[in-house]
Amino acid sequence: MTVHNFRVRITSFWDRLGPFPSRSFNNRVYPGVTDPKVFYQPFDHRWVTVALTADTALTNSALLIGVSRTDDPTGNWNLYRIDTDPANLLFFDLPNVGFNKDWIAAQGHIIRISDGALLRSDIFVFNKTNLYVVGAGLFTRFQRADLGDIFSRLPQPAITFDDEISTMYLLGQADSGSGVNLNQLRLYTITGPVGSEVFSVGPLITTTNRWNNLSTAGFADFAPQLGSTRKIDIIDAIVLGLVYRNGSLWAVQNVFLPAGSLPTRTSVQWCQISPGGVVSLPRRQIQHQSSGGKHAENPELFFAVSVKQLR
Repeated sequence: MTVHNFRVRITSFWDRLGPFPSRSFNNRVYPGVTDPKVFYQPFDHRWVTVALTADTALTNSALLIGVSRTDDPTGNWNLYRIDTDPANLLFFDLPNVGFNKDWIAAQGHIIRISDGALLRSDIFVFNKTNLYVVGAGLFTRFQRADLGDIFSRLPQPAITFDDEISTMYLLGQADSGSGVNLNQLRLYTITGPVGSEVFSVGPLITTTNRWNNLSTAGFADFAPQLGSTRKIDIIDAIVLGLVYRNGSLWAVQNVFLPAGSLPTRTSVQWCQISPGGVVSLPRRQIQHQSSGGKHAENPELFFAVSVKQLR
């Protein structure tokens, strides 16, 4: 086993696609490259990473994607920059990433810069082989206004640990807009030949657990943090982790409890789902602190631990 322990400044990693000026948003200053995500593709022995960039006015919004040329992340990378709105009216935000044997999928929120309105969900489906061979960065783009008016509907692509599955699964929350006392998720799929992909709406998934989509503070900072009076913005109950493994989909999200009333805390919820949309009840659990003002966040990390424990 090889262990890599090294540091590289994020703007330096993407340097040849720059420049990357810092920017301000919601009275905060951000570096020129944000929202990085990285994972290892074990069947191809490649590393994959994505990030976002925009200028100080949130214009020139772009999705950055890179694949390593070998299994060594300290070596050479193929890097791409995709202009997500040439008209500079929209901003691509908060990417979610997944892969299967054919594609690397990056889903993000499309936000109107002028008023901050959430307009739709965009899914970039990259030809994985084309990225590996330093191709043109070929992709199919799905623009889904029906999934973009509420943050929680935005679908998370699956990380697929099966090199024979040709379907890309995605999962989002099914929210009619009330945001209260929810108990349904929605499955989606991407299928078809590479270059002629088809996005399809799949079945509803119903659980016995219920939750709220937002805190009592709405989108304002809600969760406390140690050593500071400034609270943490947890956004809402978005599905932030989805893995296909051994014939099942494992999903994780943060939720707000108690459901149906004024939430006082966030919690982590996960479930095991069949590709047909059936919840495997013995694997469906919620972890939370019922009192004391405890909150749970970062469900992606928690999910990695939880699956190992459940197995």
